[in-house]
Amino acid sequence: EIASCLVGSEMCIRDSLYTKSTLIENTNMVDYFEYSYRGNDVRMPYNDILYIETTGSSHKLRIVGKNFLKEFYGTITDIQEKDQQSKRFFSPHKSYLVNIGNIVDYEGAGKVMGPVVPMIAIPTTAGTGSEVTAFSVITDHSRNYKLTVVSNYLLPAYVILDPDLIATVPANTAAACGIDAMVHALEAYISKAASPFSDIFAREALRLIGGSIRDYVADRSNPAACESMMVGSLFAGIAFSHARLGNVHAMSHPVSAYFDVPHGVANAILLPTVVDFNKDAADPEKYRYIYGCISKDMGADINFTPDMLATEIRMLNYELGILPTLSDIGVTSDKFEQMADDAMKSGNIQCNPQFTMKNDILKLYEQAF
Repeated sequence: EIASCLVGSEMCIRDSLYTKSTLIENTNMVDYFEYSYRGNDVRMPYNDILYIETTGSSHKLRIVGKNFLKEFYGTITDIQEKDQQSKRFFSPHKSYLVNIGNIVDYEGAGKVMGPVVPMIAIPTTAGTGSEVTAFSVITDHSRNYKLTVVSNYLLPAYVILDPDLIATVPANTAAACGIDAMVHALEAYISKAASPFSDIFAREALRLIGGSIRDYVADRSNPAACESMMVGSLFAGIAFSHARLGNVHAMSHPVSAYFDVPHGVANAILLPTVVDFNKDAADPEKYRYIYGCISKDMGADINFTPDMLATEIRMLNYELGILPTLSDIGVTSDKFEQMADDAMKSGNIQCNPQFTMKNDILKLYEQAF
């Protein structure tokens, strides 16, 4: 999440003086960039401009061209206003400034206006799956809210999976991140938006993570377990990128935002309660498969019933050292109303197998408490 949060914001630091915060994307440019600020005029061919940077001065900008650098006076806000009003500076040639302003301006889908600085993602946990997703989850402390920025521009250009990088992760972090990856696969697998494509990745992720998470948390230096967890986490990321998630993630984000609880821990505690809530709406054969993946014997019980899955998940949490209830991790019930409101804002609610209203969310928080 942290790596993804930085992409597309004004946090891509180039050096101590300049922050590359704006790019100009030009196609078929035959006109000129013209801008006037307090009597200072700038005029140059669009085709010569690579991007515009903000500088250390609040009223000075810097144009970076193919063979030149030029500083000029002005503000990004002023340029944007003129672009919005007259459409004369950028729109006629599909040329525009992108990825400027406050990160909250990009909350939701489709608001990142153009390419970001190319990124090579190297995960150090297994994991969020951020290396293969178009989602950036960012905590807005002013609202106690975890917002999501969604754009294919946020996808890394390359991914490197190195199991050695997760071999020294503390046990509690390994457990929390591992459960998060498992929940990605599980919720994607039973999602209303699931497809044969997403199911392929979800099933393999569940098999890899379910078969290795206990060994990995017990001994992070186990190379086979590290490899299975890393690949499983990546596959889970692909799965939920195409099938979304469900109530667990919708509800866990407010838990983390209000009480600073690690995301994976919140997921783990809520998971058995939500799984039980969904048991009559989800595909029972998918529940059987999930149970077979995470049970110790790696085989589906011939007498399996859907309610057995929640019990098995609670046992897994216990074995991984994750506390069983929300109250155990410092959550207080006086925030449930606000948390339920925030949970209902999540698009994941719509993909949950069981139709869900705010009162259902409140009941689930109470049951997990």
